[in-house]
Amino acid sequence: MNTVILKELRHHGPFTLLGAGLGVIVLLLLQHLLPGALDSERAKSLFEFSHPLHVVLSAMVTASLFRNYRGRPKHSKTGMIAVVAVGYATVWFPIGANS
Repeated sequence: MNTVILKELRHHGPFTLLGAGLGVIVLLLLQHLLPGALDSERAKSLFEFSHPLHVVLSAMVTASLFRNYRGRPKHSKTGMIAVVAVGYATVWFPIGANS
């Protein structure tokens, strides 16, 4: 099982790093080019708009992966763990951030 995880990380890790890096670069450019454009209130509104979209897209991908692997018993637990993790993150992280 660990070899499968490492293989997947090797394949998907560069894309994750690239996406995160590009996000940081875009925000830094936005702050540099338009200094007052993204104040904390506007950033909060943008996050509150985009986070549910992110959660829905993540849930769709998780569900499709679960559906893809559900016929294989050794992967069924992995899919179920992913579904629970997405649900947990959706419910508890926003609550923790607001307290």
